[in-house]
Amino acid sequence: MTILGNSRGFPLIINIESGNKNDAKIAANWLDFLSDDSKSIFNDKQLLADSGYDSNKLKTKLDDLNCTYYYSKK
Repeated sequence: MTILGNSRGFPLIINIESGNKNDAKIAANWLDFLSDDSKSIFNDKQLLADSGYDSNKLKTKLDDLNCTYYYSKK
């Protein structure tokens, strides 16, 4: 399960996939589906995630959205 929430913890996107899918690929794919207006929610935002979300593709997308990211170490 991947949940994108705002700074108050309100869920904006909830995505449920099978356990064998890569978290970073799932997150990168749903960022592609956000409208340009919706992408403004990422301005000056942060992503806190486990190491399953650590990928160059996702980092590039988050950089494009001005979103700072932090990953836990394995």
